[in-house]
Amino acid sequence: MSVGQELRYNQKRTTLITSNFSERTPARDLPRDGTGVGGEKTLAERIGERLRSRLYEMCKVINISGPDFRVAVKSARILE
Repeated sequence: MSVGQELRYNQKRTTLITSNFSERTPARDLPRDGTGVGGEKTLAERIGERLRSRLYEMCKVINISGPDFRVAVKSARILE
């Protein structure tokens, strides 16, 4: 953690963090190749368990789901 990041952390300042990676998945639900749901890596696999744990300690998780905007735009361009 850099000095600036540590200062924000210690002062409990607001920081917005976004990710498209899913949360940890129970081991029984993981594919045999060690990746997350649908063959994608989970957040913990991508950044490491220690950093994921620190994020969850200092963050409020807000899950937002919806259609993939890029897929919708690509589909619209094909129809033109």
